[in-house]
Amino acid sequence: MTGRERLLAVAEGRTPDRAPFAPNIGQWFGAHKAKGTLPAELADCTDEVDAMKRMGCDIFSRRCGHFVTIRRGNGIEAASEKLDAHTTRNVLRTPHGELSSVSVFQPESHTSYEREHFWKDFEKEYPAIRYLTEHTAYEFDANAHRAADARVGDDGLAIVGAQQTPLKYFIQLAGAENAMVWLAEYPGAMRELAELHVERTLAFARQVANGDAFGMMSMDNLCSLFYTPRLFDAWCRDYYARIGQVLHARGKFWCAHACGRVSTLRNRVADVQLDGLEGTPHAPLGDIELARFRDTIAYDRHVVWGGMTCHEQEFAADARGRIHAFVKGLFETLRPFHRFVFSSACNTSIRTPWDNLRHFQDACYAHGRN
Repeated sequence: MTGRERLLAVAEGRTPDRAPFAPNIGQWFGAHKAKGTLPAELADCTDEVDAMKRMGCDIFSRRCGHFVTIRRGNGIEAASEKLDAHTTRNVLRTPHGELSSVSVFQPESHTSYEREHFWKDFEKEYPAIRYLTEHTAYEFDANAHRAADARVGDDGLAIVGAQQTPLKYFIQLAGAENAMVWLAEYPGAMRELAELHVERTLAFARQVANGDAFGMMSMDNLCSLFYTPRLFDAWCRDYYARIGQVLHARGKFWCAHACGRVSTLRNRVADVQLDGLEGTPHAPLGDIELARFRDTIAYDRHVVWGGMTCHEQEFAADARGRIHAFVKGLFETLRPFHRFVFSSACNTSIRTPWDNLRHFQDACYAHGRN
């Protein structure tokens, strides 16, 4: 099988010739490229897609390109300025006032965090936030996706990564602490925002559904420590279910990024018919056993997606032997590898030695055959 055929078999619940090897190496690649520490085999790769193709991965990724164009409505202006080499102030001007945030890029981890969020004062800034939400549209760039999918070719499938649940949207705008307080203090106003956000995302999902893309991923960090069952029901269920109906009606795959604990959300994931959770960690970093989750969830299209946490990725002493032993034991529980993608959980640690990535690949080939 080609990588594309193998992943299509998994998504359709059929038995592949072997377990797909689909590590998420974006942050790992970016960090090493920036520091000049990429291995010689990858030194001339321009991005992670180049690197995954060079490695011979089965590419099953929402990181193959940018397929969303954001359109701001009348009266909204966006601007940014560099405060220093790694710090950026972002400004959104609306008819109801100005919103600003400060983001900081951390070279050592090759990721960014928000030092200051757009939404800091509920009553003062709510009119601007509401206007922004209501007058922001998301357009699917079908041509960009078509080009990315052609580039991936027979090696795999390019997934459209876009938007997130209202809960994640609130956290991005206001930070986790403010978002949680305001959900409790201003439920009516927050519900209005949630409904506007879902409608805008539904419009985008309809575009994806009518195009050639294999499927779409919600860019959440699904974990019951934040997405508690009660919060899931109140602020996520409607979003997942309604978008799933749109995508499933056209035969598309619908999944979410999930980088934490999900065992208490299993029935809810089944109820809203999420076809997969990207990068869910197994115990002890997470709280599930991959095979048990796959085989007991009450939705028979659900794909489990993981198996390589930073704990195993960073093995030092006797790394090859330990990785092979780990993979062999894991795969004994998951054979015949229907509805399973061997991938990073939730990404590849930047401390992962290059040799360890190759050990994982070799182990997948050695122990993952049906």
